[in-house]
Amino acid sequence: MYLGHAYLGDVQSALKAPDAAEQSYRRAIRINPRLIPAHMNLGSVLSASPGRLMEAEECYRAGLNVNPSMQETHPELFGNAYLNIAALQSARSDAESAELNYLNSLRFLKSDIRAYMGLGLLYFKQRRLHESEQWLQKAVHIDPKQQQALDIRTLLAA
Repeated sequence: MYLGHAYLGDVQSALKAPDAAEQSYRRAIRINPRLIPAHMNLGSVLSASPGRLMEAEECYRAGLNVNPSMQETHPELFGNAYLNIAALQSARSDAESAELNYLNSLRFLKSDIRAYMGLGLLYFKQRRLHESEQWLQKAVHIDPKQQQALDIRTLLAA
C-alpha cells in the first residue's frame, strides 16, 4: 500500500497541497523506507518552503543512500537528486559543495541543460568568468532554442 501513499502525494503535490503531499510521502517512507522516489518527492515538496531547505537536502541524500546500486538502472532519479542538492547548496552560497553536486549530476544527466546552467551561473557569481562562459556555452549548444538557453545568451552578451 506504500505506493498508494506515494502516488497520492504526487497528486496532492500537483494540486498544490504541500502539507498533504508531505504527509503522504512520509507515510510511504514509513511503510517502505527504500522507496527512493518518495524521498526525492518529499525533498521537492520541502524545498518549496524556505525554512526547510536543509530538511529537503536531507531527503534527497536519504534517497541517494537507500540503494546506490540503482544508479545504473535509474540514472535520471539520481541525477535529479544531485541537481536538486546542488541548487539548494548554491542558494545558501555553499559554492564548493554545489559545484561537486552539479558535476555529480552530469554523470547521470549528460545532456540536461539545468546542470550546465547551474555550473555556469555558480561560476559567474564567483567571478570565474572564463569557466562560467564555458559551461553556459555548453548549455546553449545542447539546446539553443530553449528559453533558458536564450536567457543565457543574453547573460553572455552583457
